[in-house]
Amino acid sequence: MQALVLSPDNKWAAAYTNNNQTVLLNMLSIHCNRQPLRGGRQSLRLLFTWVNQNLFIYGTKTWVKYDLRGNLEEKFKNPYDATVWPILKVEYASKTDYKVILWTGNIDDDKMVFIYYTGIRAYEPLEYHSSFVITKEQDTLYACTTQNNYSVSIYHKNEQEFKWLKIKDLPRSPTDETEVVLQLKLDKDEKILYGTTSNGFVIWHLDPSEDDRPAIVLALPYGIRNISTIMLQSNSIMISGHKNYAIAGVRHELQIDSISLSHDLGLAVTATRNCVGVWNLRTGKLIAKLADSPLGAIVTHALITPDAKYIISSESGHVLIWHRLTERVIFKEEQPGVRQLTLMEDGNKLLAISKPSNPQGTDVVRTTATACVRTVPDGETDYTFEYPVRSITGVPFKPAIITSDNLHIVATAADKTNRDCIIVFNAISGTLVHRITLKSCSIKDVSSLIPMPHKGHLVAVAALDKTAQCHIKDTS
Repeated sequence: MQALVLSPDNKWAAAYTNNNQTVLLNMLSIHCNRQPLRGGRQSLRLLFTWVNQNLFIYGTKTWVKYDLRGNLEEKFKNPYDATVWPILKVEYASKTDYKVILWTGNIDDDKMVFIYYTGIRAYEPLEYHSSFVITKEQDTLYACTTQNNYSVSIYHKNEQEFKWLKIKDLPRSPTDETEVVLQLKLDKDEKILYGTTSNGFVIWHLDPSEDDRPAIVLALPYGIRNISTIMLQSNSIMISGHKNYAIAGVRHELQIDSISLSHDLGLAVTATRNCVGVWNLRTGKLIAKLADSPLGAIVTHALITPDAKYIISSESGHVLIWHRLTERVIFKEEQPGVRQLTLMEDGNKLLAISKPSNPQGTDVVRTTATACVRTVPDGETDYTFEYPVRSITGVPFKPAIITSDNLHIVATAADKTNRDCIIVFNAISGTLVHRITLKSCSIKDVSSLIPMPHKGHLVAVAALDKTAQCHIKDTS
């Protein structure tokens, strides 16, 4: 299923599939209509009208109107040559009023055409570039229409001449000749206009009493940029209620893969692709970046002990233990393919589980996961054990858990028939206690294991469609 949309009252849902069907679902009766897609294979989108009477399906060349029983009512055609100006977006404001946005089909070419339709006729098309936004009443729009720069202009709807008349240009910003406007957005009262540029944000106050107020430019820190992967959309910004702070969400290139907290000292460590970040939670500041290999480091996991004295990470096929204050590596040992790092016994021991990657061209492989328990901070190996697992290409590793009484390590393993089962190890010595098949609870694919709090003998086994509770000390 793709492009799932809900009606404004949440009574209807629609999506299209990869086998040339559109699915229309009544959320109250669970009645489902399936219709073949009209107009051939296109980049399809779905939308409901604001009155919840119709479903529209639009692509690059056409859009069609269905009633909520799945009956085709009307078909519309792109007024331009779809090979030159394909449809980017269709939006309905009422039964008769709607707007169509055309673009070049190339995200690097920001030229677009805006066409507004009423029940009487279509308005004269407005050509613009970069970005635009229209008010809720559909009578005023803000767009970049000036050539050779990215200044923003105001247009009002002229209902007599059926065209958009330019009223004025908004105050220029110092960067509007060099920085592309990726997105324009109005606040809920439509008194402030937010512009997202490649290197920051621009804010315009639209209140008539503040006509002389210049545009406010907020630059992002060095090395951080706004990007756009979809036309007319990028990172957003908003202003606090007292209009004294601006808050923005910025896409970052290096995503944070995991966060580990030390509550005793209010510290956190984060794992990104090339380093471990150490943060002060009280000030929100980054204290340090840790990487044993300054160039080419690949960090997959990071933990901090509860007392915040040591940081454990997996980097480029090695397990490392850092002394936090000196920021030095005090232990390093090779362990390729680390999939899980977990602290045990209040941070005095470390469980590291590794598994080889699947060979290219394979979907499911039976392989062996290796677990190693080390002491912290010296890194001496306490014990190791292995267990068979089903390794499915594209499916994340299923981590093992420690029971709430800290007596057992429970993992998802593969039985002799290559079905998921539960395997239990002694957390003190690493010896195998027993295996538990899941035939009695009819679970074939385990999604995750959850230790039951205050009941060390119970483990919840979660699948996609059900959850079962297992007694790990009862082997029957």
